[in-house]
Amino acid sequence: MKPSDLGREYLKPIFANALGQDDLEYQRLSTFSHCNLTLPYHSINTDIQKRIKYVC
Repeated sequence: MKPSDLGREYLKPIFANALGQDDLEYQRLSTFSHCNLTLPYHSINTDIQKRIKYVC
């Protein structure tokens, strides 16, 4: 499904202003934090896998 011309015009400013400078700064700081080198990544997939294993 594709949006109509009117729908595209309505969505253009929303997508153009979806992320601001402050959003990108937070993302940069959290992604490249030195803590990410020492703390393991907690994946939701492993939690779901454990629950499925427990139920079955």
